[in-house]
Amino acid sequence: MVLSILLIAYVWTRSNPSANYTLPLQAPAVKAQSSSFLEREAGISAYVNANRAINLTQVKDVFRTLEVQTSDYLIGSVPVSNYDETEDVHAYVHKNGWILVYYLANDPLSKIIDWRAYNTTAIPTKLEQALGTLASRVGVGTTNVAFYDFRFPTATHLMLAGKSNDSFQVKLPDGFEYYQMGWSLAQDAKNVPCCSGSEVIYQIDGSKLQLLIISYPESTVWQSIYGNLTGSQLSAGTYHTITAQTSDAKSTTSFAGVAVIYKEQ
Repeated sequence: MVLSILLIAYVWTRSNPSANYTLPLQAPAVKAQSSSFLEREAGISAYVNANRAINLTQVKDVFRTLEVQTSDYLIGSVPVSNYDETEDVHAYVHKNGWILVYYLANDPLSKIIDWRAYNTTAIPTKLEQALGTLASRVGVGTTNVAFYDFRFPTATHLMLAGKSNDSFQVKLPDGFEYYQMGWSLAQDAKNVPCCSGSEVIYQIDGSKLQLLIISYPESTVWQSIYGNLTGSQLSAGTYHTITAQTSDAKSTTSFAGVAVIYKEQ
């Protein structure tokens, strides 16, 4: 435990610390034959086990679409509040107590970051929001939520870090095995002048990675994008400065983050 705490501090802390979130990964002990599809299509996931039977009719209307419906389980997509349908989370609910949500294997890891629920001290995920909606329908708590990435069965941890309206620094330890790294950029523009515009740039070490452009007359605009990082862009053993730079700081809140799946050595 002490080693783990020291590791977290070593990875993320510097004079301008970010909100950070470090989670252990644990494979779900799903035994049902219907769950074999998860090995084929699922990426990063979050789950709970109710340890009791679930009445599927209680959660059926939470799904936006149902891909598979049997007397034993449901598979489909669940909306995430305040996000477009493209951000829907896939879900698997079994009558034996399993509730598991996930993004597809081809989705970037950083898609899970929920900037609209960000509170400057922790980075929530869209998976947790969708899981909580399903679990609350059947009276299941989410204090024991676990995470797992079906693409990387030997990975041990998921790390998220980010900040709004400022830069922060990230340093990944040498000697770990890194499976996937991702970036996330968002902006929330409010009460902007009519017919003006704003832009937010995601930068790593001063190099522009991605640009968001907003065109008005909309008075309130929310946008978010994400993608993968390479090992050279976020190399281990050195501090990297992450920045979301906005051209209209008075009206626009900018968000920049990173996500990393890794294995401790």
